[in-house]
Amino acid sequence: MKTVIPLNAIVESPTNPRRKFDVTMLKKSMAEQGLIHPIVVRRVDKLFEVIDGHRRFRAAKALEWDTLPALEQTADDTTALEMALAANLHAESLTPLEEAEGFAKLRELGGETPEQMAASVGRTKGWVYQRLKLLELVPEARRLLQSGELALSVAIPLARLPEKLQPKALDRVVAMGAREAIEWLQKEFVVSLRNAPFNVKDDMLLEGAPPCGKCPKRSGSGPVGLFDDLEGEVNLCTDVVCFNAKARAALEEKMAAEAKKGAAVLGLAEGRKLFSGGVLTYGAGYVDVDGVVQTDAKRRTWSEVLGEKAPQVVVAPDAELRLHRLYREAEAHAAAAELGAKWARPDKPAKPGAPAAPTKERPDEESARKVRERVVADVLVGAALKMGKLKDVPPALFVIMATALHTTHAPTPAVTAYLDAVAGESIKDFQAWAGSRASPKALLGYLFVALTEEWCGSTWDGFDPGLEVVAKAFGFNLQQMVADAAKQ
Repeated sequence: MKTVIPLNAIVESPTNPRRKFDVTMLKKSMAEQGLIHPIVVRRVDKLFEVIDGHRRFRAAKALEWDTLPALEQTADDTTALEMALAANLHAESLTPLEEAEGFAKLRELGGETPEQMAASVGRTKGWVYQRLKLLELVPEARRLLQSGELALSVAIPLARLPEKLQPKALDRVVAMGAREAIEWLQKEFVVSLRNAPFNVKDDMLLEGAPPCGKCPKRSGSGPVGLFDDLEGEVNLCTDVVCFNAKARAALEEKMAAEAKKGAAVLGLAEGRKLFSGGVLTYGAGYVDVDGVVQTDAKRRTWSEVLGEKAPQVVVAPDAELRLHRLYREAEAHAAAAELGAKWARPDKPAKPGAPAAPTKERPDEESARKVRERVVADVLVGAALKMGKLKDVPPALFVIMATALHTTHAPTPAVTAYLDAVAGESIKDFQAWAGSRASPKALLGYLFVALTEEWCGSTWDGFDPGLEVVAKAFGFNLQQMVADAAKQ
């Protein structure tokens, strides 16, 4: 019902989601043209509460009008808030946080689900879920979002982080562009459940934590729209604190079980020193129980070679909290020598992890290792340089290059050698070189080195078969290269 109401009988709604008002231009327009659209009110006791038209009401007060045209409607608190939200959303006059607070108030007043709220204001469920998630931002992140210093597209994945992780992450993302920030948040705080070091179906692993498959923080089971930036992957965990806690709990259970079987147990700090990328480092002083013995002609694992002669198992966790079953290297070789293996080194190093002293029958292993590593780098760099002379580069390789460069932050030694050979100078800023100065052929060569060195290397007394294939394909004589490297 349309009516004219005295201005002093009108009050603003305490549930209005809008907090910021600028009526400067509206006041000027109303002074010149009057009020084109009446405000919408509801009767509350003897007064009229604004449902839609708070800015028009404020402008009228600033102009010192006596009355204001209005449409009176009957509405309870929930309906009034729904109408206010819908009007503001339609006018795009609310900030994301104001929208979030409005939805939260609507949920509090009427107990509505996000699906019901989405229908009442004409938005999608994902929209509502994303806005409600913003309320989990720490105060400083809210302030930056409200002021426009934090992009909404960054605020949503930031809000998914546990509260204690948000401040440190916020310090990083405010200095980044939106796309870079989103990618960094995903890389640092989102983990795949596909190869989790624990049973993702176990609901007893961590008190208060559901099995991963039913957790709302998993991208595939959480609210629709909340994980749109994760590109459709359904097995991603967005709570690294819980993930790490489960991984540690599972690790402790496994270590306790191995100890009961008689295994020696190394702690996390000691275990981390033994592995790089989940692989035993050279000189660690241990061998993997289930790892292939590179010098064994039958390519058997250590457990297959040693059988009942196997020494005590040692279990050690790596940095990703995966448990590895190992033998002490000296003990494994001594057992293999006792079984008649010609390749075994029966003498025990002076201390765990230290190379055995050289003898007439066996040259200095450290020197031999350095020679082999030099040859590996020479083969890879030489092959990359030859690839750089190719006349035609298949288009598909550029897609692969883009993916590899996108996930690479710093070159490894063999890659550095290649870059130096191509550019003739040390590459201090790899990303700048790859992103602007490098030619497509140079990038192709780099990609070859970066990917090939992951699976081409040396063994205790020779080279990985993969390196031999590469050397043959590009016309390198490995034996001659070893001889030349040994002279240097």
